[in-house]
Amino acid sequence: MMGCGAMMFAVWPYVIAHMKPNRDRSKFTVELNTQLMALLIGEGEEDIAKIIAQFCEPDLKSRTPDKEGRKLVKLGTYLYEVVNGSVYDEIRREAELRESNRRRQERHYYKNSTGSETPPKKEDQKPEAEVNPPRERFTKPTMEEVHLAAAKIGLSELEAAKFFSHYEANGWRVGKNPMKSWSYALSGWKMRLPEMNDSNSAAGPKPPSVFEMKTVLEAKEKAVQTLKNQHATETALGMEWDSDESMLRYKKLRGEIKQLAEKLAGRF
Repeated sequence: MMGCGAMMFAVWPYVIAHMKPNRDRSKFTVELNTQLMALLIGEGEEDIAKIIAQFCEPDLKSRTPDKEGRKLVKLGTYLYEVVNGSVYDEIRREAELRESNRRRQERHYYKNSTGSETPPKKEDQKPEAEVNPPRERFTKPTMEEVHLAAAKIGLSELEAAKFFSHYEANGWRVGKNPMKSWSYALSGWKMRLPEMNDSNSAAGPKPPSVFEMKTVLEAKEKAVQTLKNQHATETALGMEWDSDESMLRYKKLRGEIKQLAEKLAGRF
C-alpha cells in the first residue's frame, strides 16, 4: 500500500481483523458494510466505499501478482474475498502467539515472585513514583525564612534566632541523623519551650548571646528593607507609604532595631 492515503491504513486493519477463513483456512472472506464501518472507524461512508473500490482494482505494482494484484475480490453485496488472506492470517496468528507467550511469562514470573497466580491489571497498578515517591532533599532555611515561619506559629524572634543558631552550629542534624523538615523541628522547638524555660528557671533566665542578638538584628533590618521595597516610594519630600499600617510597622521596626543595637553595643 505504498503511496496510499491515510484512509487506506484505517480501512485495511478493519479488513484483516474481521476476515474469516473457510474450513482449511485456504480462503478468507470479509463482510464490509460501509455504514457500519463509518461508525466504527469514524470516517465518511463515501470515502470508505472509495477505498474498498480501490482495493478491488488491479495493482500492477503489487508484490503479490495473485488476482492481478487486487487485495479484495467482490463476491456479493457486502461479501469480499481477501486475496492472500492466508498470508495475513499467518502474520496475525504469529502476533497473537507472541502476545500469549508474553502474558504466560508474565504470569510465571509474577507467581514465582509473589506466589499469586494472576498479576494485577496495568490500570490497577500504581506508577512507581506513587508506590515509592522520591524523598525531597533537605535544604537548610535562611534566617529570614525561619523568622517568617516562627511568626506564623507565634514563636518570638529571639527563640527563632536561638533555633537557627543551634541547628546552624550542629549542621542541621537531629541527634545523629540529618534533619528532614526544619519547619517540623521549629514546631517541636516551640512545644519544648516551656520545658526548657523550667529547666533554666532555677539558675535564672539566660541572657541572649551576642550571636543571637546579631541574628535578630539582621532579620529586623531585612524586614525593614523588604517593607520599604514593597510598600514605600521614594519622593523628593521623603517616603510615601501605600498604607498607614505599613508606615507604623516600619517605625516600630526601626525603634526595635535602635534598642537592639544599643543593647548589643553595651555587650562590648
